[in-house]
Amino acid sequence: MEYLTWFILTVISEVGYHGAVGASVSYLFLRKKVTSHKVWFVLLFGILAAVISDIPVVVSIPLINNVILYEFMHSLFVAPILSLGLAFAARLFLNEIKFSLLWSSLFLSLMIGHFLMDFLDNGLPLFYPIIESREIGINILTGNDILIIVPFLLLLPSLLFLHQDQRKQLELIAIILVITLVTSYIGFRGYSKLQIYQELVEEYPYSNVEILLEPESSNPLSDRQWTYSINTGQLSIGGVASLSKIVELERSFRTNKGPMLLLEQVIIKDELYLIGTQYYFDSDYINVTLNGEREIAYEELFIFQTHKQYLRVEQVDEDKKEEILKESSLKYTRNLSCNTLFQTHQGKEAESVSLIRRG
Repeated sequence: MEYLTWFILTVISEVGYHGAVGASVSYLFLRKKVTSHKVWFVLLFGILAAVISDIPVVVSIPLINNVILYEFMHSLFVAPILSLGLAFAARLFLNEIKFSLLWSSLFLSLMIGHFLMDFLDNGLPLFYPIIESREIGINILTGNDILIIVPFLLLLPSLLFLHQDQRKQLELIAIILVITLVTSYIGFRGYSKLQIYQELVEEYPYSNVEILLEPESSNPLSDRQWTYSINTGQLSIGGVASLSKIVELERSFRTNKGPMLLLEQVIIKDELYLIGTQYYFDSDYINVTLNGEREIAYEELFIFQTHKQYLRVEQVDEDKKEEILKESSLKYTRNLSCNTLFQTHQGKEAESVSLIRRG
């Protein structure tokens, strides 16, 4: 039942996100070449051209490595072959259209409906097998953006109705309205990512910083439109962002004792000290040693002195540890067995993490 639900939702998403865009492209090129009772063939083959590259995602093909097949079917070098095969099939139903026009329109349906849309979301292996990277793209869409799927799904039946009713001008108006709405949304997402990226650069002015900003929600009103992660080599920061605000959720830093979850920063005489506790990763869970009252065992606290750019991190001795803890706001106990563990699936925000945000 779960697989069936996933399959249905995936097909709807594919048709709305890729297929409807591809159908609109083929319709623009071929609408004047066919009669009213054949226009649905134009739309159908436009949909097929735009979704064919994702067949390995939906259907497992025996004796074939689906990962390799997926990469080949997203390659710019294979795209003309895929559209050529579809053009031969479409020719059986649309023999009044020149083969060269049919092929070129289906090729554009594939390129715009699938390759361009993938380029705008999580990327694709565009130059496989010469370049094997699967992440060639700008990553501004989520892949299930409602403001793209719904307008194009509504456009397809509208085109069928208007074409049969010989309302050519209304067809173009409908297409222009949908394209304007979708391109405005894409432009907004691109502007949002650029602005937030600049704000992150200014807020975290570390040297050799690596900033990763990925789409989280397609809702333009959400406070969690983007997730971000920042890595300086020694320091890792994670949070969520929108145009209205940036919220840091977690900091950790690397030491010779392993990764430390940052609990608090203390500045004494212009020296920066990091108070942290170890946390451990396994295949299914992140375990954070911290209880609901913010109390943690003294023995589980580690303090490091660092440069403001986090270029070095050095553990302090016990006397300095006592001094720093007196200046901090943390509650801790001595000789307490820290056996309270909050567990959360990786990628989901933990209650324990939200308790120890900096500031």
